[in-house]
Amino acid sequence: MKIIFFNLRRVKYFIEIIMLLLVLDFMGIFAYCQNVDDQVISYEAAMSIKFIEYLKWPAGSGPASGEPTIISVLGDSPLTAKLKQLASFSSLKVKPKVQVVTADDDLSTTNILFITTTDKSELNKILEKVKDFHLLTVSSSDGFAQLGVMINFFAEKVKGRTKVKFEVNLDAVKGKGLKIASSLLKLAKIVNS
Repeated sequence: MKIIFFNLRRVKYFIEIIMLLLVLDFMGIFAYCQNVDDQVISYEAAMSIKFIEYLKWPAGSGPASGEPTIISVLGDSPLTAKLKQLASFSSLKVKPKVQVVTADDDLSTTNILFITTTDKSELNKILEKVKDFHLLTVSSSDGFAQLGVMINFFAEKVKGRTKVKFEVNLDAVKGKGLKIASSLLKLAKIVNS
């Protein structure tokens, strides 16, 4: 009996160790996923600020000389905090101003609008609202560039790793009278509406 009891104790101990290892492994995977999300947000924020250097607004629109570029984030998003952090360290002569807006706010002073929704009907309402404004629209939802967003971030698997890239809808950009430098366009996937 002692031998069986001893073996059962050992088996129970072994099972507890296995369970602990599985939990730690799951936590590692979860932490990795969180890290990937943080990297994606950091990339999107950094590129959104970098776009300022490669954009040219039509005469009489865009940020006035000596005025900050207004980056509006539509809705609650972890992107906002990262944008604010990066904007404060920006090498631009005039630091961009980052603000959170709702679909009901006046967006006429916005220069770059980051659309955080994934809802296509909501996207259509937003694009309709800003159709007469010379602003750059940016998102990170599948298919939104084809629906009229000017720059859309997307993830792509390359050699087993996820890479964040961006696509540019040239029809939408030209329709607003904006110009994007060819050096930036070389990095983008070009799509049309």
